[in-house]
Amino acid sequence: MSINPGLAIADIVKSLEDVGDGVIGISCNSVHANPIWKIILQDIDRRESKVKLVNMIVETVAYIKSNWPEVTNVGVLGTNGAVESRVYSECLMSQDMCAVLPDYHTQNNVVHLSIVDKEYGIKANPDIHSDRARNDLLYAASELVAKGAELIVSGCTEIPLVIKEDMIDNIHIVDPTLILARSLIRYTSPEKLCESFNNSC
Repeated sequence: MSINPGLAIADIVKSLEDVGDGVIGISCNSVHANPIWKIILQDIDRRESKVKLVNMIVETVAYIKSNWPEVTNVGVLGTNGAVESRVYSECLMSQDMCAVLPDYHTQNNVVHLSIVDKEYGIKANPDIHSDRARNDLLYAASELVAKGAELIVSGCTEIPLVIKEDMIDNIHIVDPTLILARSLIRYTSPEKLCESFNNSC
């Protein structure tokens, strides 16, 4: 039986709080899956902590809703864990949007492998920036657009290492890690937040 990673992450949150952090974000999409996320929140509640844990998925969906209110179909690229746990699907649904996901073959044999494959996956080879991983993810993105996606979320922290564009074929590509970073600034030092949203702010 595997150990829930939420237990170790809860310890890290406490360690950060002990050195003075009052606002904390976690830049892993899969960690926001309910079985993991609730363990972290329960530990914060048990300790009667005042720390604010910023939910990257909630912030990303709120950002989409605010900036593209006309969008109803959002494509999601991510690991099998992120997709199967429905972290984006459920959050998007709560805001009257729908997650558009790759079909089974594309998810398992294209998207997931482009992230985790030992030879060319982004996680295993973060310094290589594999052309195969990029091309596979672009193929999957085009499939999502064909299925009706009006915008695409890079639902794995490593995807922006190979897909750095803000737009591809007139479709916006949203990086949750950048949105989380802006949210952390907004909660701690809003006066330092850039008005424009790009890779430098």
